[in-house]
Amino acid sequence: MPDETPLPLARMATINKPSFWTFIGVCISLYIYNKIIAPGTGDLAPYVLNGFFIFLAAFIGLFLNLIAATIKSQAINRIFDIICYIFEMASLLLLAARIFLKW
Repeated sequence: MPDETPLPLARMATINKPSFWTFIGVCISLYIYNKIIAPGTGDLAPYVLNGFFIFLAAFIGLFLNLIAATIKSQAINRIFDIICYIFEMASLLLLAARIFLKW
């Protein structure tokens, strides 16, 4: 008898939202720009902290979008999508301001 249990890859969630992939692309771009403008010597702490904030925002955005992909209720999914959009926009604006204005 063949085993009827689904493979682990069959249970994986996918993220098909273009806004998430744009968010990840902008996070990667901000990280690269942050590495380019970092001085070779001197105080590197703000640049390292910016890199940490970029990775943190990317992983929180990934986590929120993976949760949104598993929600079955249409009304709750819509609310969670709005929360994801607000988080993505706010974190990108704050990260860009922090990097470009050198906060």
